[in-house]
Amino acid sequence: MTPSIELDAVHVGYGKTDTLREVTCAMNAGETWAICGPNGSGKSTLLRVMAGLLFPRQGTVRLLGEAIASLDRGRIARSLAYVPQDAEIAFDFTAREVVAMGRAPHGASWRGEDTNDAKIVAREIERFALENLADRAVEALSGGERKRVALARALAQEPKVLLLDEPTASLDVKNEARLYGIVRELAETAGVTVVMVLHDFAAAQRAASHAMLLGEGQVVATGEAGATLSHERLAALFDVELETREVLVPRVVPRPGLPRAPK
Repeated sequence: MTPSIELDAVHVGYGKTDTLREVTCAMNAGETWAICGPNGSGKSTLLRVMAGLLFPRQGTVRLLGEAIASLDRGRIARSLAYVPQDAEIAFDFTAREVVAMGRAPHGASWRGEDTNDAKIVAREIERFALENLADRAVEALSGGERKRVALARALAQEPKVLLLDEPTASLDVKNEARLYGIVRELAETAGVTVVMVLHDFAAAQRAASHAMLLGEGQVVATGEAGATLSHERLAALFDVELETREVLVPRVVPRPGLPRAPK
């Protein structure tokens, strides 16, 4: 099986300093990865490298078996979607128009989608519960609502690889649970490879099948999420005492007969 994303001995730096050193990993179709680590450990930089927005000093990054440095942006965007921590959204547009921009890599115009494009846009608007916001200007939306619009735009690309940097930032508990449900569905039913930078270890263990721990720009551990994000390993990496407790895990569950909560 050809990995969806593969990094081979990657070194990345800004100026004279290496931010990432000797990163090697392979992420396959249908896997959901959580990238965790202390502030400044290189998590966001790693996602930018995977997205082809930052090129390594050494090593190779491959997207679906091809060196990403050899691919143009259109080719990358037809296979990979990336949502940064602070996703930029053009405020002059409505939420629906922004979601429709996700179809651009496939040759669609956000002003005049064909029937298939319109169906995909409507699907993502419904998936993120944006129906009542779709025709509102993005500048009138809250931070959490804009984040959902950015996520819907990414999924409108129909990517094979989805990269999310702190995707639950600004989301309330209901929409956080919805996002993790969407991620699981994409991986299990569509074979999408999902890679998320997360700070919530409990959420990472629940939402991800695999995990990578970064420390000071190097891979500390990779593998199955539960084993990789062990109590002992996290305590050592973050130099803190951790206490294991039973916690409530929110889920979005349809409840027939109840009215939909107001927006």
